[in-house]
Amino acid sequence: MAQKKKVTKKAAKKKTSTSKNRRASGSKKTAARRSATPTGQEPVPPAGPVMGSVCWTELNTTDPVGAREFYRDLLNWETNTVQMGEIGDYTMVRPGKGQPDLGGIVRSAPGIASHWLSYFWVPDVDEAVMRAEGLGARIVLPATDIAVGRFAILTDPTGAQFALFHRR
Repeated sequence: MAQKKKVTKKAAKKKTSTSKNRRASGSKKTAARRSATPTGQEPVPPAGPVMGSVCWTELNTTDPVGAREFYRDLLNWETNTVQMGEIGDYTMVRPGKGQPDLGGIVRSAPGIASHWLSYFWVPDVDEAVMRAEGLGARIVLPATDIAVGRFAILTDPTGAQFALFHRR
């Protein structure tokens, strides 16, 4: 049978005095400790995209018009549909007036189910593709130049599809 550990008065007092000395999580000193910037200044976001951040998201769908209406009504997205040559209509979406585009809606290829595709920003698409392959990814679409940059589509070792992107 396990013995109960006896807590002395001194140990109990030490526990409560420690908790009394803790500052409220919203105090100025706590906020200053958490921030990498001097007290009173807001943290400065990095200039430009951060390696690995989601920089674009794309809905490939069997019903682009229906999807556009659904997400516009659900999320109050602003939409702008443009003709993109071979791929047809491409609808740019943004969360509201004055906000940058966050992604697009496009018709999926025949036989492909509707799905979202996240684009991750990298400083060098070709180098990132080689690293991804070395880590077990499979190339779906090799690094390709487009008007706004360079991208590639891959499948990770678990089967999830993703894209790598670098803007010109």
